Amino acid sequence: MNAVCGNTAGGYTCSCASGYAGDGFTCSDIDECAAETDTCDVNAVCSNTVGGYTCSCGSGYTGDGFTCSDIDECAAETDMCDVNAVC
Repeated sequence: MNAVCGNTAGGYTCSCASGYAGDGFTCSDIDECAAETDTCDVNAVCSNTVGGYTCSCGSGYTGDGFTCSDIDECAAETDMCDVNAVC
């Protein structure tokens, strides 16, 4: 269901559910990523889903997408530096 029905005296009202826009009788998905209303971290990628969105940290970052932290590849020893180079 993309809408929520509310009972009123002698009738009812319709409103679009969270993540949807419209008049309650016709509701369409809101693309939070394109509208830039998402709450993803600045270092995350936003992906629109039906009725919502997901966030995932970009390359070189770790976290839940809403909070992303830099991965220290040098400390984790996952860098690709030459053995004779300083990371």
